Amino acid sequence: MRKMLNLSDTGNVFSPQNGRILFWIAFCSYVFLRSLQTTMFSGLIPHIVSPTISLLVVICIISKVVIFDEFTYRQLLVVVLLLFITLIASRTSQVHSIIYVVLLIVGSFGIEFRSIVKIYFWLTIMVISIAGMGALFHLIPNYIIHTTKGTRYAFGFDYTTDFAAHLFYLSTAYIYLRSLKINLLDCFLLVGVTFFIQVFTLTTTDTLAMMLLFVVVVIYLNQNKIRRHFNWLTRLLSFSYISTFAFAGVIIVLTFFYNPSRRFMVHLNDILSGRLGLGHNAWLANGVSLWGQPISMNGWGGARNDAIHGVLETLTYFYIDSAYIYAILVYGFIMFVVLTFGFSGKMYERINNHDLLFALIVMVITFSAMSDLHFLDVSYNVFLFSFFAYFSNKVTPITKVEEL
Repeated sequence: MRKMLNLSDTGNVFSPQNGRILFWIAFCSYVFLRSLQTTMFSGLIPHIVSPTISLLVVICIISKVVIFDEFTYRQLLVVVLLLFITLIASRTSQVHSIIYVVLLIVGSFGIEFRSIVKIYFWLTIMVISIAGMGALFHLIPNYIIHTTKGTRYAFGFDYTTDFAAHLFYLSTAYIYLRSLKINLLDCFLLVGVTFFIQVFTLTTTDTLAMMLLFVVVVIYLNQNKIRRHFNWLTRLLSFSYISTFAFAGVIIVLTFFYNPSRRFMVHLNDILSGRLGLGHNAWLANGVSLWGQPISMNGWGGARNDAIHGVLETLTYFYIDSAYIYAILVYGFIMFVVLTFGFSGKMYERINNHDLLFALIVMVITFSAMSDLHFLDVSYNVFLFSFFAYFSNKVTPITKVEEL
């Protein structure tokens, strides 16, 4: 029998159920608050709320891990190393929110992943509804941004990209929850959300990510036909676990070697809303360190947008919109390696457990992370919890799904 490190007790008060309750308190409180802070309601939230919720997360998760969770020695070593790396990265980068993110991820140990996705789904629906109703009834501002490409609507959120990202990640959660029940109506729903994002937010990253999500869902539903006629594609999808390395490598190379004198790169930079140029400047100004470094960023979203018109000449826009570039520059090379190997390892594990849908969805998410920072935020990317949460033995191979 595998030797376990048992840190719990036999009394009823130490029941694992109580540990799960602590996790849900921390998870729901933090995710709801973080999501609400991406809306224009953020200015109405008392300042004491954020540190209070952060303290609640620390107390609940540490109590769960120390008192209720049972780890093998190997699992305990992983937890200790991860927390150690996180604390150093947080200290050197001066971004303390990563501590609460990693604590929640570790705290999901012993919690069913599907349940986490389900609760996240409804919490996000609630926040989007609150923001939309607040903007509709003029309780909060509804920013409308006019650009040369068209008009962008924020629907009560701090910026259009935040709203679009919520819709994208909500769609990934919805598809995963549907799993074997996915049908033609779900595909039409994805098309509708994609159209909505493009028309009302003009957010290229999330539009492309939604299009890719639609493609992989269609492939997932029709893999039997694809296996018969395009077996090479089936084999290729079985290596989807390397997508994290591939997409991270692509954006790092493009950013590092960006040259404004090359027409192709300038065109690509325009498509990505200047992300290559900004990322290249970040490389030149800061370089890469093992444990991270503080990097100040200025964005023009939400309330800042009001000030732009009057003080444009004194305001310099600088924002790293790639999760991979942000991770390696701000959190450091060590944390970047943990992130990429962590996702790739989990995808490989789920493929071997016949959970192809999980791997395909995460592949789409890792694609969007090339030009989107929300990948590192648990209030958006619920698939971060897959690192420690447990999976039921539910199988999602295509052979059990009715084809379109």
